Amino acid sequence: MMKEDNPIFIHSLFRSGSTYLVEVFRRSLANYWCYQEPLHEIFLSQDLSKDFLLQEDNKKASYLRHPALSRPYFYEFSFLVNEIKRLFRKSFPYDLYFLSKLDDCIELKAYLNLLLQNAPATPVLQCCRSIGRMEALKQEVGGIHIFLWRNPWDQWWSYKTDFYFDRANILIANALTAPDFIKRLRFDINLPEFHSDNLYDEILFAEAHRLTSDASYMLFYALWCHAFIVAKPLCDLDINIDMLAVSMEYRDSIVKRLTELGISNLDFSDCKVPISTHSTDDKAFFDSIEERIHGLLQDSGVSSKQIDEMLTMRHSHTVSFSDEHFLQSLMITASRSTKLTRRYETELANLVSRWNSAIEALQRAEAAARQASERAVAAETRAEHAEAKAEEAELQAAQANERANQAEVNAREAEARAHEAEQRLAALYNSISWRITAPLRTPPVRFVYRQIIHIKEQGFIGRVKFVSGKLLKIGEAKAVHFIEDHPVPYNTALKWMHRLGLYALARAFYRRVTRHNSDAPFTCPPPVTNIESEALSPRAHEIYSQLKNGLDTEKKR
Repeated sequence: MMKEDNPIFIHSLFRSGSTYLVEVFRRSLANYWCYQEPLHEIFLSQDLSKDFLLQEDNKKASYLRHPALSRPYFYEFSFLVNEIKRLFRKSFPYDLYFLSKLDDCIELKAYLNLLLQNAPATPVLQCCRSIGRMEALKQEVGGIHIFLWRNPWDQWWSYKTDFYFDRANILIANALTAPDFIKRLRFDINLPEFHSDNLYDEILFAEAHRLTSDASYMLFYALWCHAFIVAKPLCDLDINIDMLAVSMEYRDSIVKRLTELGISNLDFSDCKVPISTHSTDDKAFFDSIEERIHGLLQDSGVSSKQIDEMLTMRHSHTVSFSDEHFLQSLMITASRSTKLTRRYETELANLVSRWNSAIEALQRAEAAARQASERAVAAETRAEHAEAKAEEAELQAAQANERANQAEVNAREAEARAHEAEQRLAALYNSISWRITAPLRTPPVRFVYRQIIHIKEQGFIGRVKFVSGKLLKIGEAKAVHFIEDHPVPYNTALKWMHRLGLYALARAFYRRVTRHNSDAPFTCPPPVTNIESEALSPRAHEIYSQLKNGLDTEKKR
């Protein structure tokens, strides 16, 4: 008999009836605490929370043909959300699918111990991603291990319900520790290796590398054979879901064997699984691929004996159909074909829609690229113009800088010359000769010096004439202005000039008045015609006579 805390592991591939088996444990009165898919990538979700794990998607459950569940799929995990967030790693679902020792992954062991230690009843872990690390789990954790399997043809067809399962196989084949035969298979089906720190990137990689039908079944059957060869010898019990659904005798034997292992109160009476018949063409398709996989396994070190034991076990659990079951199988096959046809038509329509959207997006992108190219050309042109202007500005700046430098040089030279001139001037001012000749630089002396120079240039008589002429002009102008400002009779002015001996002034005054008589601001009296009749002094008569004689002489000349 097992202990109450001895964990139970159910190992299987996808679409093997594992959801039904977990529901049988959940509804048992023996009190089991069932963790459904503890290595599921859903625990990497950013939205992970208790409410997130408790939400139920009945539509998806029906779509995947899951049995009715008494609790939400991830119910048991909802009590450990914070701890799961802390311990769950990206490598758990697929990177470490193939693992020989659990000591190689201390974090995975800590996560599994978290689940086991916090189970309020006997823990049951149903795993679809544990086959490659079953030996490590059994060595490190212990417990009872059950291998659940199904005939590969129906199981592969069941994979076609949703691309998720083919995608999961691609991610398993891309595992970090994949064995040699998986690496060789990847090469045969043209599946490149890709790794990323983000699982979402690897999922996109798998989405972009969908496999053909041949490649899809090759990968599935290779993993099916690997599971059978690895898990069967390590498990305490193997259960074939096909036989469990159709054979009462087989069902009783399984219940008996579980009881011997200490697992009781399980009821499989409502077990159902679709089992279909296959045509000759289907068998030819599957057989040819299976032979290739058997050869690949043998080349990778698997013995012929192991392959024969696997095939013998498989054929011994092949369901024999009665007429009633045969008809039911045909109906199941037809229904499955109809559903797959509708699904692929929907997917094809979605792909066409996505293709059209992609074409439109590509056209928009091309138009945007053309516009961007035009803008780029225009920008390049502007850049070239700007560069040319910049070069010209740089040249002008260089020239201006040169001129500024030259101006600075000239300014410094001018400053130097000015400083030198100031020094010479200061030296001159401080010299003895300058101080000795200081009296000669007074205004009177300078005036006399200039007159001496003029006399040398003009002669004494010439200089006297020049100075007297200048004085006469000045006196004449001032007298005329005075007379214009203070009008007096013409004869009176002329008479007083004669009496004062101003003969030259009188003569100039006479010429000026007679020449500008029409413009004069006052009324001039008629000119003097007989001045001798005037009462004059002897001296005035003498002056008058001299003036008259001078005028006559001037006229004759």
